[in-house]
Amino acid sequence: MKGKNGRIEIRVGPLPGSEKIFIEIIDNGIGVQAKRRQDIFKAATALKKEGGAWALILPSRIIEDYHRGKLYLKESHAGKGTTMRIVL
Repeated sequence: MKGKNGRIEIRVGPLPGSEKIFIEIIDNGIGVQAKRRQDIFKAATALKKEGGAWALILPSRIIEDYHRGKLYLKESHAGKGTTMRIVL
């Protein structure tokens, strides 16, 4: 996140109609470009030109392989931020 006004918010709650829970990590960063969204879970993906570096393959594998959960990009808006969601 650029600047000194970076914000990260974490929300936790039950997943409606399920015994699972969700954890959302929300930031007010630059967002993830649509053309890069498929790449953020690949090894060694770095988006330095856009101002951020993503390395989500390891957390994704830990969540999916060890906790039988799912990590995904819920939404992202250019210049407004990104919401990642974990379902366990």
